[in-house]
Amino acid sequence: MRNAHRPLLAELVEAKPASRKRTLQTAEALAHLEHQGRRLREPVERIWAGARDRAALVAGLDDQDAALIDRLLALIASPR
Repeated sequence: MRNAHRPLLAELVEAKPASRKRTLQTAEALAHLEHQGRRLREPVERIWAGARDRAALVAGLDDQDAALIDRLLALIASPR
């Protein structure tokens, strides 16, 4: 995992629907990554909705995107 993704992962873990500004900023970051070919928006939205089935979340993702989803799930499962 690239260090460049750490701030985004932290933001994804902390994003809550009650924080509209934070959620909008995070959505913009995900949209930017999507324009670069990343396919994270849909699985992240499913995670925010409560999904935790790794196989279902990473289906169809490349190795890098799957690794980011794996890291996000790990951060959620054991927050510091």
